[in-house]
Amino acid sequence: AGDPEGYEVWQQNFSANVQIFKAPRGGDIPLRPWHLRRLVLAYPSDSPFDRMMRATFSQLWFTALRPGHFSPQSTSAEHTKHLMEWAHIRPYTATANGSSRRTNHIWVPSDKANQAQQSSSWTTATCCICQGADADAEARRALRLLCPTCSLEHWRRAAPASSPYVCCLPDGRPFLRQAFNAEMRRGLRIALDYLGEREREAIVKQLSLKSIR
Repeated sequence: AGDPEGYEVWQQNFSANVQIFKAPRGGDIPLRPWHLRRLVLAYPSDSPFDRMMRATFSQLWFTALRPGHFSPQSTSAEHTKHLMEWAHIRPYTATANGSSRRTNHIWVPSDKANQAQQSSSWTTATCCICQGADADAEARRALRLLCPTCSLEHWRRAAPASSPYVCCLPDGRPFLRQAFNAEMRRGLRIALDYLGEREREAIVKQLSLKSIR
């Protein structure tokens, strides 16, 4: 109201400066808790690959770390410099509400300006969610498979010694972002098989690694 001429210019230039997406780009909606729980159906085995997938989903969900900490866009030094390494994780035992729980203290590699100014590293922590859980056998199994500490330890025992990275393929190579997103969507199609194809695809194509965060 205070600048009608400026507003008219803004309207005229709107289409030149704003790109409108009419189709989902992937990661446009969050991964829901029940989607996460059902992903266990797609990765239920004791194979190294299934262990790695469950551990990565769990770390992304419970730590809110960025996809770039687990899956790089390429193998360039720029894209791999923030990858989470086993050396960044320190296990310990914490006591909460009178109960001891296995816990992981995680140092997060970052070069963000605000953290550099504070001269301090950003850290986070996760603890066991399945220990002493009041649930039936099936629910407890799902909790163990997705527990941030248990799933990570389960994968660590099978992870290749040749790779320092927490998330990597069983042969030690980083799991690149495009391939990881494709694999995640394949798993979601299995996990959401109770939906009709059209409804399932409408959900799946809007999800990606960043949806978990």
